[in-house]
Order: sequence, then structure tokens, then C-alpha cells
Amino acid sequence: MMVPKATANDRDWRLFQELAVQADVIISSGRYLRDYAEGKAQEILRIYDEPRFADLGQWRARRGLPAYPDLAIVSGSLDFSIPPFLTQSGRKVVVITHGAADASRRRRLEQETEHVIVAGEKDVSGRQAIDALGGYGYRTIYMATGPQVHHLLLVDNMIDRLYTTVVHRLLGGQPFSSLVEGELLSPPVDMHLNSVYFDPHAFERIDHATDRVGQQFICYER
Repeated sequence: MMVPKATANDRDWRLFQELAVQADVIISSGRYLRDYAEGKAQEILRIYDEPRFADLGQWRARRGLPAYPDLAIVSGSLDFSIPPFLTQSGRKVVVITHGAADASRRRRLEQETEHVIVAGEKDVSGRQAIDALGGYGYRTIYMATGPQVHHLLLVDNMIDRLYTTVVHRLLGGQPFSSLVEGELLSPPVDMHLNSVYFDPHAFERIDHATDRVGQQFICYER
């Protein structure tokens, strides 16, 4: 899963990493690891190895934190592989699934990670997943994956804060993944506006005009 190239930009990507660096654990998905193995996903697993993000790694080091946040993988199918560098580096990988998941795949991932959480009977429960991560001692949990995981967390009201970027550019055409995908949320999840920052320097316009395409960084709270 990738951000559309027409809206992706370094300033937004930097903000994403500044948020991620503060986390105890990052929530991702089995789909992300499948895409990662095929080279179709943005790099969120080893980002601080890049020189341009070295200051973020130093920020964690000064606070006595591990080099990277741990990783929680939400998956019902368990049809993915754990990149060896994750477990070899000592980074904790927690797999979150449900009771009806494939037993043989579950045993394989238990051997690879030693941390498999069953959160729900036939579907992953957002509340049980977050409660279980809290049991591991995680306090700052960063959800950095797709709209279906976002939905299961919203259903159980497990999102405290939402960050979005709105680029001032219209795409049209075939749809990309939306913010939330799944059954209609009932009741709707109300969020109140916490802050809005206007960034006028995101990237050049298509017509190469002297002004640049702006974007907004928006933060909402439950």
C-alpha cells in the first residue's frame, strides 16, 4: 500500500517519522508485510537507518529508548512472513490475530516471534488488541497501517488522536484506499479539532508556477 505519487512528499513523510519515533510500538498489518516482501510498500521498518532521519534515532537514544519502536502485526489470515532482520535485531514483534485463524500458521509465527495475541473469536477485536498491548507495557501506540485496521480500532473507540495530511491537489480517477473501510460506524466516531498547521512549501505545482502546492497537517482528538 502506497501513498499516491501525486500527493506524496518529503515534508509529510518527515512528519510521519517524527510521530512514529515517539511510539513504544507501531501497529502494522499482514497486508503491509506481504507488500513489503514484494517491494510495494513504503519503508517503515528501518527508517532511522537513513542519514536524513539520523536525528530521530538520536532522539530515542538520548531518552534511553530502544533504537526502534516494537512492531505489532494485525492479521486474520496470518499469511505473511516476518523479515529476518526484525527478530535478529532484538526488536519485539507481536502478532495480533483471532481464535479462528489458521492453526499451523499461528504455530509458525509463535516460533518466529514468541508473541502471538488472540484478540477476538472470529475477527480481531480492537479493544482486546489494545488491552493486550497495554499488558505488554506499551503506553504510546502508533497505528500506521491501512483503513481496515483503522476501522476495527474505531469500532471499539480505541483511537485517541488522529493525524491527517490534506494536500491541495485533486486526483480523480480510480479510488485509492480511504481513511476507513468497513461497515458503517454506528454510532459515528466524533473527533474534535486539536490543531491545524498550514505548510505552503510541500512541492512544486504541475505547471511549474513559482508558488508551490500547499498542504495542511491536522490533528483531531477523541
